[in-house]
Amino acid sequence: MEINQIIKSQRTEHKLTQEQLAEKIFVSKKTISNWETGKTTPDLDSVIRLARLFHLSLDTILLEESIIVKDIRRKTVFSKSLVLFIVPFLANLFLLFQQFLLLHQSKNTFPSVFLFSCCLFANLLPLTYYYLKTSEKKYKYKYQPYIYLAIGWIVLFILVEIIVVLLISFLR
Repeated sequence: MEINQIIKSQRTEHKLTQEQLAEKIFVSKKTISNWETGKTTPDLDSVIRLARLFHLSLDTILLEESIIVKDIRRKTVFSKSLVLFIVPFLANLFLLFQQFLLLHQSKNTFPSVFLFSCCLFANLLPLTYYYLKTSEKKYKYKYQPYIYLAIGWIVLFILVEIIVVLLISFLR
């Protein structure tokens, strides 16, 4: 039985409304609704509160191959990787600032605009990758978010090129 089914069955068995359950474990009614429909999964603290409230063992709730265990493991891995993400992000931000200064002083705009756009792209790419890996949104196909990401990046890259060229021509 999945965590959403356990929460719903235990709540109805104890004759609690979603609002009453939410008050007892210190979350919102909407959060309970999202858990019961399977849109999101509870964090570890909430699982412990639920286990205590319903007098269940954590083993009952956290089955070895359940979705919530996988979700908690995934969140732990990516929270650790956030530290490894900050250093390259700051380096890219510095490069982006340097490239903007060079772009502003440059006579030859196309290479400068292209380099500026590449720096911007390099700066934002890890952010979107991190977002995709930590996102709880469910897609119909495995590669669907990456296709959306690629299309978005191509459009953004072209728009940045156009905006920077217009900005440079306006400033001169």
